[in-house]
Amino acid sequence: MHNVDKSQGHSVMSKNENIESILELMNTLMLSARAREPHPWLDLKVTREQLRIMFLLYARGSSSPGEVAASFGVARANVTGPVDRLVQKGLVGRREDRDDRRRSVLSLTEEGRGEVERLRALGAARMREVLKKMPDAALVSLRTGLAALVEVLRDGGGTDECD
Repeated sequence: MHNVDKSQGHSVMSKNENIESILELMNTLMLSARAREPHPWLDLKVTREQLRIMFLLYARGSSSPGEVAASFGVARANVTGPVDRLVQKGLVGRREDRDDRRRSVLSLTEEGRGEVERLRALGAARMREVLKKMPDAALVSLRTGLAALVEVLRDGGGTDECD
């Protein structure tokens, strides 16, 4: 049930209603961004799974195949094929772990890092053009909300129940 805030002229939603509304808006945002134009990563000739691995390695610097699998919540066998193909394409390097020779360590090659940085720059440029079309007050509100979200995530993910 929405309460009306007469001083502001809009309805006031409960915390749970706000959360559901935000999730719906985020879904709409993602769907509309995807529908607009083809993804630049398609030029790379990699699958979505391979792209996820590349972005994970970009964020972490290096990781074992087991750590990659654990991050995605899948068995190690599920990442072996995609990783092997990324190595064959020269986008990911694989080396023996210095401390445990049974373990391999994955990291982006210079080419792989360059491709991820190119894709990040293209995504930022696309979003910058969209944000330029927003009113200043909406940009300030969006920045404030995103900063608060980042803060909660830094503090442990905000897994507590809603009030």
